[in-house]
Amino acid sequence: MQKLDFPNLAKNVPQKFQTTVISLLSCLCLSCLFIFYWLKPELIQVNEMSELIPDQGIVDQNQALQLRATIYFIRQSFYLTATTPSIWPFISSSILILGGIMALFFFFQRLVNISWTYIITGLALAIGIIAWNLPAQNTHQIYQLMAHLANIGGVLALFATTVIASATIPQWLLQVGHSQTFAQSRKNWFILVGFYWANLILGYGNTFLAWDLGIHIPSLIFGLIALTLFVWKDTTQLSLRVGLGTISLATLIHWLSSGNDAGISAWEHWNFICLGIMAVLFPLFILSNFQTPITQNLPIYKITHKAPRVPLQLIFIGTLILGIAWVFARNGSAWHQTKAALSNQSGDLAWLFQDKKKAEFDYQNAMSHSKLNGQSSFRLANLAIEAQDWEAASYYLSTSQIKHPTDVSFVGLAKILQQENQLFQSLFTLQKANQLFPENLRILTQMAYTYEGLNMIDSAQYFYQKAASTDNQNEFAHANLLYAAKKNIPFTETNNPAIHANKLAIALKNGTSSSDTPFPTNFKPSGDLRDWGYLYNAMLYKKEKGNVLPTNQWIKQGYANSIFPELNLLDAWQDYYHHKPLRALEKLSLVIETDATGKLADYKNIVDFWHKSMRMTQAPLPKNDLKSAEIAIESYPFQADLLQEAMVILNANKKEKQAYEASLQAARWNPDVAAFQWIYALQALKLGEIEYAKEAMNRLFSLDPSLFRASKPVFDQELRQALARQKF
Repeated sequence: MQKLDFPNLAKNVPQKFQTTVISLLSCLCLSCLFIFYWLKPELIQVNEMSELIPDQGIVDQNQALQLRATIYFIRQSFYLTATTPSIWPFISSSILILGGIMALFFFFQRLVNISWTYIITGLALAIGIIAWNLPAQNTHQIYQLMAHLANIGGVLALFATTVIASATIPQWLLQVGHSQTFAQSRKNWFILVGFYWANLILGYGNTFLAWDLGIHIPSLIFGLIALTLFVWKDTTQLSLRVGLGTISLATLIHWLSSGNDAGISAWEHWNFICLGIMAVLFPLFILSNFQTPITQNLPIYKITHKAPRVPLQLIFIGTLILGIAWVFARNGSAWHQTKAALSNQSGDLAWLFQDKKKAEFDYQNAMSHSKLNGQSSFRLANLAIEAQDWEAASYYLSTSQIKHPTDVSFVGLAKILQQENQLFQSLFTLQKANQLFPENLRILTQMAYTYEGLNMIDSAQYFYQKAASTDNQNEFAHANLLYAAKKNIPFTETNNPAIHANKLAIALKNGTSSSDTPFPTNFKPSGDLRDWGYLYNAMLYKKEKGNVLPTNQWIKQGYANSIFPELNLLDAWQDYYHHKPLRALEKLSLVIETDATGKLADYKNIVDFWHKSMRMTQAPLPKNDLKSAEIAIESYPFQADLLQEAMVILNANKKEKQAYEASLQAARWNPDVAAFQWIYALQALKLGEIEYAKEAMNRLFSLDPSLFRASKPVFDQELRQALARQKF
């Protein structure tokens, strides 16, 4: 019988080009391993969350008083966030599948000798019919349909290539085991085949039958080795190898990079089946075709594609038939997992097109085929998180943990339970997670956070300490340890704002120094509470030694309303400690007056402390000039002697109005101090405010009659002059 032989389609292709293309496909195989072991996608995510925890500390003191006010510690934990599917797996796989389809078209065009005109015309006609039958202007449906067809084609190519590639490992073992003598070759083959069979049996049992009998080489590695050997197999046409290999690897990369565990499991199952069947059929194929050359110790691995009796293609058909029978004899698990994988891909695509109802339907359909596949559970949990349906999110996260437990899913579920005020249930969840993932920073941190919510402070401190011990250089854990211990613990130099904020809070609380904590420079406002907590504590700690920051500008930009209301206090605080105490009093008093919550007792204490400190401060006038006088009334507005001396200079320089404003503020803020009433009365007369001057003198009389009697002659004289000026 004359055998049908494919034409040599690669005879005109340069060898360098062939090697380059095949090497690129081999790199794609390696990238599958890299993604599987090192770049596994996070289908559910938790992010760091910072909270400002108020405490009390000594923020200032004078000769007789201490000012205690609110300081802030930074406590950090984790919160659950929705994760949307990535678009790059679709883009990369689509490009690869398109290239693979072109290679297959080239192969079939040369094989059956059909004109490219007919092929292109047929494709255009098919695409036109599909576009015509879809609703007008609905490009999304066209893209989704094309992607779905590409996904189906990719799955078929992957599973067909797996059947063909399953023979490459036995062929390779035949080649590796060949030696100079038949006895040695037979010995080598016995060892290699025995190892191969043992690994297949252990792998299948450990993966799908829950044997748990020990280590085996994963099916994924064997499958990728088989695919790599297939693309390098020079007895198969280049365009066929490139086409099938590219489409298969594109599908596999898509599944791996999108976390489609149902598809990966289906392919691993099918790969095990094909390798196992081929491990039985291939020796029979060799014995039926090459028994004589084997006994002569000839290198039959070079001619396996030219079998004289039973062709290798027939073995592929037999492997396919037996493999399908095996699948459905095992309740069709690989079939259902494949259906689930396709539904997951369809759901991801619908989500990317913002069709979330269809996405949810597809994921639910995937779970109907494979209930415990992780991607569907995580995607549905993400959709529930976006909709703030916490009950559904809890259900799907719990479901995912049956077969795909991750530290992130446990922490996310615990956070949801905490939000629902189910603290004990959250703690039980984290304790279970701690058994599965000991020494995990996220879990230990969340356990400490939960214990703190239950007011079990000793347990919380223990787990904060344990979380920090998992990684001595972790800034997140160290900041929490500072918060829990309330004492300074040595750490490497860092710019972490949470660590700086907590060090400053400890210094303010315990009355210690924190010279190793710098003042925030070039601070740019953001939504990060760690920065604001650091800024707040630093300004309270540094006082006049800190840099002048544009706090008033930040308030105008809305940061005090939406992010950090304490910015109003910092603005006043900066004014007070940078020689504008009266303006600080005015600002903080206005905040207190406009507050409707009644929770600003600390602000009132600060105002009282400042007020009393301003009256206690003693500072002589440095120079007898206008500039010194203006600085004096701004920096020390409640010093009677200094104010009186400065007013003489201001009046002499025709600054009567400025002097009047200073005296008015002193009298208004100090209605119980007789000296300020006298100063104000005298300055009011200079501006012709006679009625105000008389009112001030009446208050002076009630406060200090002796001072009133001593000042009366001077007041009468100034009053006559003021009246004379009015007549003029």
